Amino acid sequence: MSATRLLHGWPTRRFELLRTRVCDLPVRLEGSTFEPVIARVQRELVRRGIDWFPQVYLSTGWHCPDRVPVVGVPFVLGSRELRKLEKEVTGQLESPADMLRYFRHEIGHAINYALKLYETPEWRKLFGPFSRPYRQQYAVLPRSRRHVRNLDHYYAQKHPDEDFAETFAVWLTPRTRWREQYAGWAALRKLEYVDQIMGEVRGTAIPVGRNARVEPFERLRYTLAAYYERQGFSMAELGFHEEATGYVDEDLRAVLGVTRHGQAAQADETLRRLRRRIVANVVHLLHVHPGSAAELYDKYVARAKDLRIRVDRTAEQRLLVGVTTMMTTHLLNMKYAGRYVPAERLNLCR
Repeated sequence: MSATRLLHGWPTRRFELLRTRVCDLPVRLEGSTFEPVIARVQRELVRRGIDWFPQVYLSTGWHCPDRVPVVGVPFVLGSRELRKLEKEVTGQLESPADMLRYFRHEIGHAINYALKLYETPEWRKLFGPFSRPYRQQYAVLPRSRRHVRNLDHYYAQKHPDEDFAETFAVWLTPRTRWREQYAGWAALRKLEYVDQIMGEVRGTAIPVGRNARVEPFERLRYTLAAYYERQGFSMAELGFHEEATGYVDEDLRAVLGVTRHGQAAQADETLRRLRRRIVANVVHLLHVHPGSAAELYDKYVARAKDLRIRVDRTAEQRLLVGVTTMMTTHLLNMKYAGRYVPAERLNLCR
């Protein structure tokens, strides 16, 4: 196997992602796979005359905090890498069409909360009391015509709040002939109510909620592997660690980890400064191809930056020895074992 495939192949990259804290994962709302979904639904609202949009943020799932008009979207769907990993771990993946349905549903919650429709007598008469206990398990009536059908599992039947969100999602969806589709259904009155209310607020200022977010992405300090463990998926059973032939993160942390003394500096900047000397030393010592050594070293620099490792600014000579030794060990492991890891518990820079 080539050095490039060992270092940068998907099995290694997958394990790097799993061992990364959620808040440090390479995904942000800007530039994410959610951008086209958000833009499309925003256009749908504008076409309906609603010049309003809630704050959207990355979180652990699709949700709208209780009576707060903000929308959380699942970070695991935010990039191509994370979506690929989600499919491999869970065996399922929401399509772009699924994401649109979920997002319209959450927008329904947000506008309900922003306008406080759930407090009005007409809303309670149509959908039921908002104070009704919210249960994860709920009885389903598959033939019921009192509820629209947007999400799976007859989700509108779960709670009055979900009933409204589902009704709003159907109303908002373009090219849905809901008057014809739900003709003769009791659910039609709910759709007509949404149409009426949205017509009344057209062109008016609707409050936008802020700050009260549930499990915001930037506060999730546990690893992606821990996130999946919490969802009931065993990382050990999946065996991803055995396939990660180019995983070097733990050795990097051991060798580069900042001491308690001295001033800290960015590890990747220090590594760039030492690159020529260390690569030359290793090539001379092992008689390896310079390209292979350089590629491994560049991996160190990239991962040190991604992991935000900091080093003691005054320990350059110690790092020179430690990184040279680590690199020598990794190259020998590749030669004799066909992988860069493990070179566990390297205490060369302590």
